[in-house]
Amino acid sequence: TGCCIAKEIMDRGYNLMCLWNRGFAEEMKKHVPSSCADLSYSAEITEGETMEHTIAALEKAAASGGYKIVGVVCGGEAGVD
Repeated sequence: TGCCIAKEIMDRGYNLMCLWNRGFAEEMKKHVPSSCADLSYSAEITEGETMEHTIAALEKAAASGGYKIVGVVCGGEAGVD
């Protein structure tokens, strides 16, 4: 799952933010394999109404934690979203 990829990145020392697409079920957000039980995000953001709103929310969350966005990895917990 996307959690496994995120866990690998976290284990390499990177801070993570999670971007959820609008309408993604709360139940699915809790679907985390036991191997990823210690996965944590510095922020969780939900997709905005526009790409610009989404980018602004991501940049604001990163800046509030003192971070700079250096990469993006795409994936969906429910398969193809």
